[in-house]
Amino acid sequence: MDNSNIVEQYKLQGHFDSKRKQLLDEFQNGTSGVKGKLDDLLEELVDLKVQANPELVVENRGKLVAQIQASLTKQQMYSRPTPKGPRGLNHSAPRLTKVEAGPSETPSSTITQKEADIIKQINELLNGYVKEVVSGNEQLNKDLEQSLARIERQTKQ
Repeated sequence: MDNSNIVEQYKLQGHFDSKRKQLLDEFQNGTSGVKGKLDDLLEELVDLKVQANPELVVENRGKLVAQIQASLTKQQMYSRPTPKGPRGLNHSAPRLTKVEAGPSETPSSTITQKEADIIKQINELLNGYVKEVVSGNEQLNKDLEQSLARIERQTKQ
């Protein structure tokens, strides 16, 4: 059994979802202050979105949530380097500073510099937290290694 099959079994047995839930609970109940900072940044971002488009207050909440999620996703996509292009050249994607509404988009989808700055702060905050909690967590890594080794042994039997 190769590594991808072991990982697939890990997920199918519910270990991945269980660990994700545990980490989310620790984030929500933790004392690191990251959640409070995240809440403050999200509140500021929502205020900016509503100031730019007051109709969002009376519209479906899902639209506002969707706009914020799209903004966060776009920032992550635009801030990551792209794979090597033709002739081995490595092209980096530009950082998101302002996304103009295209012909099929509404003006409310335009992201101001202030919004882009907040989105960048949110991504940096979450990326830093994940690196600290996941990458630097010896117990988490040990538990993961044990679970994967157990699955590998079970599949060999």
